[in-house]
Amino acid sequence: MTVAVDFAGPGDKEDWSGFVDAAPDAQFFHRGDWRDLLAGCFPYRDASLIARTGGHVVGVLPLMSMRSPLTGSALISMPLGISAGPLAETAAVRDALIARAVTLVGEIGGKYLELRDVADDAVPADGGWHSPSDFAIFEKDISDTPEAALLAIPRKQRAEVRRGMKAGLVAVDGTLDEFYPLYCRTMRGHGTPPMPMSYFRGLVDTFAGDVDILAIRRDGRTVCAVLSFYHRNCVLPYYAGALDEARTVGGFAFMYYALMKRALARGVTRFNFGRSFVDSGAYAFKVNFGFSPRPARYRFYAARPQDLPGLHPDNPKLKPLLAVWRKLPLPVTVLLGSRLSWMAP
Repeated sequence: MTVAVDFAGPGDKEDWSGFVDAAPDAQFFHRGDWRDLLAGCFPYRDASLIARTGGHVVGVLPLMSMRSPLTGSALISMPLGISAGPLAETAAVRDALIARAVTLVGEIGGKYLELRDVADDAVPADGGWHSPSDFAIFEKDISDTPEAALLAIPRKQRAEVRRGMKAGLVAVDGTLDEFYPLYCRTMRGHGTPPMPMSYFRGLVDTFAGDVDILAIRRDGRTVCAVLSFYHRNCVLPYYAGALDEARTVGGFAFMYYALMKRALARGVTRFNFGRSFVDSGAYAFKVNFGFSPRPARYRFYAARPQDLPGLHPDNPKLKPLLAVWRKLPLPVTVLLGSRLSWMAP
């Protein structure tokens, strides 16, 4: 039967959610509410596609159209997410969704199409497609018990967890008000504009029980915190922040071990440690925590290779900007971040 691919409109929300809920490979960032949140918080335009055969939904491709000084005009599946791409019942449906997205890039005058973490055989090896190897993704099962989870952490990082215990660190339910200042502080250290508080409020309001904030306190003060997403049987620590003090008392190792225990307590047994630039400090931390990297299967379509985005922190054009950002007063970075953070999706 013929596959009809159309833009997903407000009237398709129930069909979209039903298909995503039933799709075994669906990720958190395939959710319709993620599309709505991004389009409501930032100057992205929802260009998501839905495929039907005989009136039945057989595939979806969440897609945002954006234009910024850093990327030019682009189509991305999905901004601010580590994975998305097409969900389809068959390879033929998947191919129809991708083909329509490629056509759409030309229609909007876009520089490139980006599909985040798709199957190896989803796109051709040539013909305008590119597969950079900048990112790795880290994911594994959590051991069955908190004790086993601790022993599964390699020796040096396990010692850091115990260091946190000896320092009197405690894990508690956190709030946005204590998380956000730590997050902004950490982002400044990375040279990166922070997301606005309104975005985080939107996350908490939209996803309710599937968003969780874990705070780590010492002597009543919050020294680090992490905001995580829950999707099916997986926890995804996504945004984190800390005081400098956290590094001296094993705060990060203690926090992620505490998150593993927290996940187990709610019956979640998979831990997605997200993505990191290959050979970065975050990459090394995750490897040392016992996670094996796998290449992030990001696929870009661009008729001209020079149109691909160059958002790696080692890009010589970005390095001076990152250095300047690290020196700005924290209140200035928070103010500017609300205007700039969406530009590097």
